[in-house]
Amino acid sequence: MIKFLCFFLLLTQMGISQNDSLEILLNKGEKAFLNNDYKLAKELYYNATKIDPKNSIAWYNLAASEMQLSDS
Repeated sequence: MIKFLCFFLLLTQMGISQNDSLEILLNKGEKAFLNNDYKLAKELYYNATKIDPKNSIAWYNLAASEMQLSDS
């Protein structure tokens, strides 16, 4: 039982840290985008999609960064 609880706590902590990492990437991506650093924004949003492939905000912002790069 103790092993199960330790395993459960470990998995819970991993989920929290992944969500924190995702939020950090999205925030840094937004900052980079607003500063017209589309290459960095693209990289940050790409990394966000690797953490959460179903995150529509990360995909949308990745596409917006790609579009800005293609317009440059």
